[in-house]
Amino acid sequence: MLTVNIRDLSRSPKKVFEEVKKTKQPRQVVSKKEPQAVIVSLETFKEFEELKSKQKQQGSALALLKVAQMAEQLKAKGPGDLSTNLDKYTWDE
Repeated sequence: MLTVNIRDLSRSPKKVFEEVKKTKQPRQVVSKKEPQAVIVSLETFKEFEELKSKQKQQGSALALLKVAQMAEQLKAKGPGDLSTNLDKYTWDE
């Protein structure tokens, strides 16, 4: 990843932003030899957001699948059809 010093960024931000936009290559902002942030094109950022959203949806779908599987397991272990055994569950204590 290409880097840009924070001083250079403050001196000519437009140049750095135009390079990022043109090349679609992110720039890592460095201050005192330590990475501080990353500048990405708006297009790249939108792609990241879409990917993040898809991952959340997949995670939600997997969670629902697990709940459905657990419900099936509980149903298999349960008393069966309660309507046929209603008297037993109502009067037996």
